[in-house]
Amino acid sequence: MFGFKRGREFAAWLGLAPRQHSTGGKARLGGISKRGNRYLGRLLINGASANLLRSKATNADPWVIGLHRRRPSLVVAVALANKTARIAWAVMRREESYRHRSAAA
Repeated sequence: MFGFKRGREFAAWLGLAPRQHSTGGKARLGGISKRGNRYLGRLLINGASANLLRSKATNADPWVIGLHRRRPSLVVAVALANKTARIAWAVMRREESYRHRSAAA
């Protein structure tokens, strides 16, 4: 449909997914490459950074809180941009509007 079978392929095309080296069924993930569509990737990273600075809902998300404990802020922003790219791919693939998933209580 869009040339990508999975959301990870789309995120990798944008340069937001870690480089993957697999052998013998064991996946080894490297760093984020600087390849891909750098303009769209940078836009997503800037949007994620702004979201992390201003959104109370994003900062209350348990996934973001756990990531903030373990990683620097820019890494969290890239991870959020990666997640956003995968969501965007799924919305385009299904050809329906975005439905926000409510946080588990």
